[in-house]
This record gives sequence, structure tokens and C-alpha cells, in this order.
Amino acid sequence: SGPLVHGMVMDLGELDRLLELVVRAPLAGRHLNLDVPEFGRGGTLPTCEAIAEYVYRRLLPRLPAELNLDFVRIAEDATLSGEAGST
Repeated sequence: SGPLVHGMVMDLGELDRLLELVVRAPLAGRHLNLDVPEFGRGGTLPTCEAIAEYVYRRLLPRLPAELNLDFVRIAEDATLSGEAGST
């Protein structure tokens, strides 16, 4: 096989903009059960897995077509996390 090529797969400024749009703006500092319709009354409980799914479904279509997003992991701490993705 050929030499290993290192490089940026996506502009980090663009990734930060997407994360602001998809994660921080709708979720940061919010009461998920009251402020986010997907997790409100009758909706999904905001577990790590559910939040990971929320982020994955909103981030994936905004990424450049040539990139693969395998999964999103949400961690509350070093011992509690959840994943969602194409696995």
C-alpha cells in the first residue's frame, strides 16, 4: 500500500459552526424536558443514547457528502455514556 497521508478532512471552523448549530444552540443551558420538543412531554427521555441520536440525525446531513460519520458519543462523565450512529 502507499504512504499514509495526513490532513484535515474538514475545515475545523466549519465543523465548529455545525456543532454550534446542531448541539450548542438547541441544547446548551436548556432544560431538555421542557425546552427541546423531542424530549418534552410524551417525547423521548433525554438519555445519553437519545441525545446522541438527536445530534447524529441532525449533524449527518450537514456534513460534506464525502465524509462518513460513524457515530456520536455523548458522555455525562467517565463512566456513563451513550452512542448512536450507523453501526
